[in-house]
Amino acid sequence: ATKTASKPKFRRINWELKKYVVAMYATDELLADASQFSAVANQSAGEEINFMVNDAILNGDGVGKPLGLLGSGALIGVSRAATSAISHADILNMWQRMAPQYRANSAWFVNSEVETQLDALYFSTGTTGILSPFVTYGQDGVMRVKGRPVYVTEFNPGLGTQGDILLADMNEYLFWEKGAIEAAMSIHVQFLTDQTAFRFIARYDGQSADASAITPYKGTNTQSPFVTLSA
Repeated sequence: ATKTASKPKFRRINWELKKYVVAMYATDELLADASQFSAVANQSAGEEINFMVNDAILNGDGVGKPLGLLGSGALIGVSRAATSAISHADILNMWQRMAPQYRANSAWFVNSEVETQLDALYFSTGTTGILSPFVTYGQDGVMRVKGRPVYVTEFNPGLGTQGDILLADMNEYLFWEKGAIEAAMSIHVQFLTDQTAFRFIARYDGQSADASAITPYKGTNTQSPFVTLSA
């Protein structure tokens, strides 16, 4: 019989490496008297760039920085059962919207204000409240929800805000970097004030692999590798 043909569909992803810069000044006296200054400066600059990049991976708007998960077209926002709270139903609903193929590599990323909410999760059976059985701790002391690890970050928004809890498979976030952090120094920028300028530059870009949520083969609720609670 004649075969039914179809053509694959592609989308174009544009990568433009974004520049991150850390600049600092040090007096000649500091450079002469503090033998560990260069090591401290290099470590601090690297930590600051990492902080900015990690914030962008979650919250970036794509302008001068990577496009973060909370701005991804594939992000699913699940309606919250109660204002400024995390409930048993919220976790179940988020898990249902995580596509099955991404669950094994997924993890929960939460604001520290969410930790106590997860520890106190319970579900009701009649008039009795029972602590949720899917909140556990491993031997390493890491909380697990539905068997997946929970990571507390400084980058998730506060409790009650969209993104305070995020279930994500980070294998589905594409991240590009251009070499290592470049360091340079100049005695000329602040020559008359006896200061040396230090500059550190790194270039990155990132965005989610999926452009939109997925409609499953069976069922109507869309699913995704990135699921959060709405505000």
